[in-house]
Amino acid sequence: MLRIDSVRLRQVLDNLIVNAARHTRDGVITVEYSLRPTTDDSFDLGFAVIDTGEGIALADQQRIFLPFERVGRAERYGGKGAGMGLAIVKQLVSLMGGAIGVESTPGGGSAFRFSIPVVSAKLKTTEGFAPELRPIEARGYAGRPRIAFVIDDDPGGRAIFAGLLARAGFVVHEAECGNAAIGLFASLEVLDLVVTDQFMPDGDGWAVLEAIYRHRPETPVIMISAAPASRPEGVAEDIRFAAEFLKPINHNEFLLYVGRLLGLRWTHSPTVARGIDSPADLRPAAADLAALRDMVELGEITQMREWARALRQRSPEYAGFADRVEASVADLDFETLQDLATESKL
Repeated sequence: MLRIDSVRLRQVLDNLIVNAARHTRDGVITVEYSLRPTTDDSFDLGFAVIDTGEGIALADQQRIFLPFERVGRAERYGGKGAGMGLAIVKQLVSLMGGAIGVESTPGGGSAFRFSIPVVSAKLKTTEGFAPELRPIEARGYAGRPRIAFVIDDDPGGRAIFAGLLARAGFVVHEAECGNAAIGLFASLEVLDLVVTDQFMPDGDGWAVLEAIYRHRPETPVIMISAAPASRPEGVAEDIRFAAEFLKPINHNEFLLYVGRLLGLRWTHSPTVARGIDSPADLRPAAADLAALRDMVELGEITQMREWARALRQRSPEYAGFADRVEASVADLDFETLQDLATESKL
């Protein structure tokens, strides 16, 4: 048995199949998969969605994945647009630690191929951690604000964990590589937690761990990675991560572990009965929702987080709605984000 994020994997495949159907009138759509072992407990799971449709021009084969390109997006990919699927697909595949690409010839169809790392279900993500604990929806904790640093060269992955911790009440600093973070550590009087990717081109997670061990040995460092920890030569055996989380990562399990690690007593949003008008039911103006819809369509994770923060600051009465947006962004729940951006109160 394998540990797979079935929800995100289904979103990726659904979007790719719908996209293929949109551009294949009278042809064939084929879905293929493969499983290749990389270690005794790790595998590379690959998928291909192949169609015999209209194809994509070479100049557009990278642009169709861009989440921030607004101008002319309706004209690309055969004049029909790529829809919200491809920008989101790339974000989801990246979050699962994988990569995606396309092979296509105009008039000759397209093949979207992606692969993600998966591990055996018997491989634990954290030593001594009980995954059967009930999930939590933390909105804060007792005591002073804790300071966290999130380091990842992938902007989407970094935004997810920064948003998750910020929503749980942390003050979060971010860096795109280990060396940039190491240069900023000295400027922080307090640092309670470091969350770092393992592999980065300019200072990896092990360099971060060594720097923390030398200068702030009391600060725990959590590794997030698509692959099991691979200690580089020269890194002392007594230097260890506080925990190693393998992608795909269950965000509730992650927060539960952080709470145990730092001795936090979480607080939670009160449950609101259905049918009762609550602050979370209040909805911003149509213009604000239109802007949110645009961001959801393009898969703009960072922009959606900033939109929610700005809404909360500008209009405190919509704080509940902003919380729902941030929670959905943290979980990459684009289905809920679409509903939030389009639903109307009757």
